[in-house]
Amino acid sequence: MTRPGPRLNSLLETMSGAACVSAFAIAALALVGWQTGTLALTDVLPGNPAMNPLTAVCILLAAVSLWFLRRSHPGRLTKRSAQGCAALLVGIGAVRLLSIIFGIELHLDQVILRSQVLASPVPSRMGFFSSFACVCNGAGLLLLDFRPGRRWSPGGPLALAGLAVSLMALIGYIYAASPLHGLMAFNSSVAFLLLGTAMLVSRPDRGLCGLVLSNSPGGVLARRVLPSAILLPLLLGWLRILGQRAGLFGLEIGTGLLMLVIVGILVWLVAVTGRRLDEADRERARSDEALKRSLERQTLFLHSNLVGVLTANRDGLITEANAAFLAMIGRRPEDLPFRTELVTPPEWLSRTETAIRELAERDIATPFEKEYMRPDGTRVPALVGAASVPGSDGEVVAFIVDLSGKRRAELEVERMRLFLDSIFENLPTMVFVKDAEELRFVRMNRAGEELLGIAREKLIGRNDYDLFPREQADFFTAKDRSVLSSQELLDIPEEPVQTASGGTRILHTKKVPILDSQGVAHYLLGISEDITARKEADREMGRLNEGIRRRTEDLEAANKELEAFSYSVSHDLRAPLRHINGFADLLARHARANLDETARRYLDAIGSSAKEMGQLIDDLLSFSRMSRTQMQNTIVDLGRLVTEVRETLAAETNGRGIEWQINGLPTIHGDERMLRVVFTNLLANAVKYTGHAASARIEVGNRESEDELVLYVRDNGVGFDMAYAHKLFGVFQRLHSDEEFEGTGIGLATVRRVIHRHGGRTWAEGAVDCGATFYVAFPRASAVALNEAAA
Repeated sequence: MTRPGPRLNSLLETMSGAACVSAFAIAALALVGWQTGTLALTDVLPGNPAMNPLTAVCILLAAVSLWFLRRSHPGRLTKRSAQGCAALLVGIGAVRLLSIIFGIELHLDQVILRSQVLASPVPSRMGFFSSFACVCNGAGLLLLDFRPGRRWSPGGPLALAGLAVSLMALIGYIYAASPLHGLMAFNSSVAFLLLGTAMLVSRPDRGLCGLVLSNSPGGVLARRVLPSAILLPLLLGWLRILGQRAGLFGLEIGTGLLMLVIVGILVWLVAVTGRRLDEADRERARSDEALKRSLERQTLFLHSNLVGVLTANRDGLITEANAAFLAMIGRRPEDLPFRTELVTPPEWLSRTETAIRELAERDIATPFEKEYMRPDGTRVPALVGAASVPGSDGEVVAFIVDLSGKRRAELEVERMRLFLDSIFENLPTMVFVKDAEELRFVRMNRAGEELLGIAREKLIGRNDYDLFPREQADFFTAKDRSVLSSQELLDIPEEPVQTASGGTRILHTKKVPILDSQGVAHYLLGISEDITARKEADREMGRLNEGIRRRTEDLEAANKELEAFSYSVSHDLRAPLRHINGFADLLARHARANLDETARRYLDAIGSSAKEMGQLIDDLLSFSRMSRTQMQNTIVDLGRLVTEVRETLAAETNGRGIEWQINGLPTIHGDERMLRVVFTNLLANAVKYTGHAASARIEVGNRESEDELVLYVRDNGVGFDMAYAHKLFGVFQRLHSDEEFEGTGIGLATVRRVIHRHGGRTWAEGAVDCGATFYVAFPRASAVALNEAAA
């Protein structure tokens, strides 16, 4: 049975309410008439029975009860009040009906306004038919929503019984049939007719009203036949009585004519209705075929599992579902049927109930998002749309779209947005975004706020002319337009910007357009690094470098002068020294025999001192050459070099029994002549300072680190105190006297000078009477490059 639409429902509800109000008014006017003695209100048709006061009270009760029950879902208190009125109506009618049937005079209908009722010129008792109508209407109201079967309710037949009684009384008044006048007062019959009609139309989805309003063949037939079946017999019967009373025909002829006309009309109605039903049947067949094809398409759609589909009843019991929905909620077909609450989290039940109310009111629910719950407790976000199935008894079809992928994508987009926002916000350089049309700021990070000294709220939505001097704004805007027109990155090495604090900062800015998929620039991205401090540092560094350059030039000039002076002094002292030494030798050869012992000792001292002075001058010249001589870098085999140096020391080591340990030494890139001087000095010192050792031992070896190649010369000689280690490589610095060990104090200074020129370093370790170790370190790159060249 088709449920009426909202507009028709509203119209029928209005009609039901109007009928209730009309019946209430009729009964109320009758009571007023009894109270005031106005017979026109109690007996509408003079000379006929008037509405009994008790009948008027019963009609009032019925009108009030039906007024509250005319809506399909009244409130609990309202429903109980209406049922109380209906129960009282049934009680009154039943007591009066039983008293009439069993002849027990209880005078119940004379309790209200007894004197007025007894004084009435026409008997106005509450008769059998009025009592029966009260019982039928009261019981119908009590059972209005009681439906033991989905399509049948006892309230409808009871309302029809009350209608039949009231209609019988009205027919008596229409036909002026005096035997029927006493059945019921005229106004009572009208009131009961209104109440019965209102009861039927208050529930338009069931009973006779539901049949008449349905689009089924039965509904079509009912709408065509019912008016004729009710009105034509009444009209023809009235015409027959008029003709018979006028003497146009007798009882037999009148009855025959009446039957003939009724039969003809019924045959015509059957023929017309049959033809219409036949057309409707053909239309139904076409509709069935179209419906079949539609169902086949829907079945294919459902089985395609693009979206979840379910069927449920009005109580939320899911009876059918496709594979897509079952897979979505982790259920199997054998789990059907189950209630919606089983797969809905508690916090989403209220939203589901809202959708159920929308379906009850307008047969469709607004699409909404909710979550379903799997058996393992995991949740599935979904979009749900639902509608009532036309012609069904509250059956609902819902379509469910799984939003898990969409939600994951949204979460990923949100995560990426937060990630990018975090990067944007925490970059140490100023980052800003402008719109391409008006070049207004749309984004600015915290570094930009701090740099410009302007709050972000004051920056957003404003352009350069609102924030900076016009000259700077013109410069910025021209660069922005250039970037947007060329659609290429623009690097601005330096641009001054006036900050809110009044200072000027120097920025290194890069600007790039942000293009959409069609290559249209909608935004401009700028990244500005504050290089003010760097520029200040560069200027300061320039000043420092200039000072260093000048100092270096001064030092180089002083060194050159010192070296020239040292060379000149050493060279110029050599000639007088040769004269002293020569004349001392001549004097010793010619006059030695004539000199006493003291004079000969003085003469020997002059010769020895002259030789020492000559050695010192030679060492100074060698030290000076180490600084001035151009290096001639070659591949130097240190193992071979050390061996050759050792051989040159044979005269000093002859007869000493020194234990030499020369480990495998590397090949490096350097000046061989200078390196020979280095190892000559180191090995000569080792030989000299092991002279007092009972068993001398000298070791030459190397070790490697990540950055250096270190060579060492170790001996077990007299050693030295580490407290004076810083003096070892100084010019003329000696830790022993000439009486202990002779020397000039220039050898180790020469070693350091040569190693420094090779990019290395020198140091020494030792202890008194425990020997010493002297280290020379070369950059590791020298050995690596050499090894590769040798390979």
